[in-house]
Amino acid sequence: MSAKHDDQLALAHLALIDMERVKRSIGYLQETDDKGVRAALFRDAVISYAKPFTSNRYSDGKKGLRISENHVPKELLNIHKELVALRDELVAHTDMTLQKPVIEKFNDEVGDNFSVTVLGYETIHKDHLIEPLLKLAQSVYNGLLRERSAQAKNDF
Repeated sequence: MSAKHDDQLALAHLALIDMERVKRSIGYLQETDDKGVRAALFRDAVISYAKPFTSNRYSDGKKGLRISENHVPKELLNIHKELVALRDELVAHTDMTLQKPVIEKFNDEVGDNFSVTVLGYETIHKDHLIEPLLKLAQSVYNGLLRERSAQAKNDF
């Protein structure tokens, strides 16, 4: 076996753990009414879900290590893409096209000053994605287990 193969096998194992974390975070999220806690758990679930689908590095430092979108059911592919984009644009990065900052300059007793208003930053928690994210995590988890079982028969 090659180092690349071993990295892919290890990523699949880590992705199983990530999908378990998604399910656990959503479970805790569903048990609380605290908006701050819900938002934090939702962000954790989004990050954990998207992580194995993004460009990770192989052990030699090269980019491109990720699990296949073949694990995503076709009927949930749009939700998958929305979640990965949410992670990329609002959770892990600060894309100004979504944040839409408005900067207003004014003069006060101190002198020149400014205020910043940001539209997108408080909208990271999206209730409509909770149940589909849970379904996605379970589907990806099941697909990874099937793939792992097939690999074990062929490789070991």
